[in-house]
This record gives sequence, C-alpha cells and structure tokens, in this order.
Amino acid sequence: MDRILIIASALLLSATAVADDRYDLGRSPAAPVELDAYAPLVGEWAITTETLQQDGTWADSPGAQWNFYFILEGHAIQDDWISHAPPTGDPPIYGRGTNIRIYDTEEDRWEMAWIASRTRSLSTYTAQNGPDGSIVMRDLFGVAQPSRITFYDIREDSFEWKLEFTQDEGETWFEVFRIHGTRIR
Repeated sequence: MDRILIIASALLLSATAVADDRYDLGRSPAAPVELDAYAPLVGEWAITTETLQQDGTWADSPGAQWNFYFILEGHAIQDDWISHAPPTGDPPIYGRGTNIRIYDTEEDRWEMAWIASRTRSLSTYTAQNGPDGSIVMRDLFGVAQPSRITFYDIREDSFEWKLEFTQDEGETWFEVFRIHGTRIR
C-alpha cells in the first residue's frame, strides 16, 4: 500500500474539511463491510487513561479528546488524538497525533499509519477485526518487545482500549495502558 498516497490524501481532506461537517460525511456504501468495525467510533470522545505502575497499581493519566471521522469519500477512518497534557516519556504517550485506517480486502486486514507531533515520524501497523466486535492491532509500537492494542466493548456511548506486551512470543500478555472513551457527540 502506498503510504505517501494515503497520508497525502488524508491530510488534504483534513485541511479542507469543516470540523462540524466531518462527522456527517458517512460511510460509503461501496466501502468494505469490515469498515463497520470502526464506524461506531465516528464522533468525538472524552478520554480517560490509566498507566500500570512498577508496584502493580494503576494510576490515572492525563486525559485527552479522540475524534474519529470518515475520509476518502467514506472508504477510510481518520482519528485525531488531542492530549490534555504535554508529551512525556520515552516513547511519548501524550501529545497530538493522527491515524489513518483503511481496510485492505486482499490482505483481509486493516492498514494503518500513525503520525504524532512529538515524534514527527510515521508508524505503520496492521489490525484485524475480532469475532467478538473487537479490533486487534499488532506491532512493536515504538518499543523493543511485541505488543498489541485492542479496542473492545465498543458501544454507542463508550469503548475500552488496552495496550499489552508479551515476553514469551504471545503466550502471556500483560496490560500496561488503558483507555476509556465516553462519547461527547
């Protein structure tokens, strides 16, 4: 998949879209049915986060706003992450970024590109729709060990998200970061 074409198209659409109209563009009837997995996330979300501490407890992290909308004439989803805190850490968890998500029917998976203001780099990864309505993304996500991110329990007004790492080739996963989304509109 041509990453430059995807990014250029999405950025062009983002620059010309009016914020109030972008949620009304809608899914194209010609788009793959798999796009329906992300369609319930279209809109604006208030985000709370939790980070696993070294002592095994969970600590609240600064929140964010996460906006999802259709792009590329309703064939893809773009989202914008807007943190309520300055970027910190290595890799930085907070800051601002945008993600482009399009379904590749030939490969039967999502192709995604993430660009963040703090890192000023492009990360690409893949995902698959789970049978339970979840969406599971896999990659190294800027760290040296295999990891996965899962959107799950996606409802009309809420969703859950978790980042997990493995050190044994995926036999055991441990959760390190959580996101809870509540719909704003």
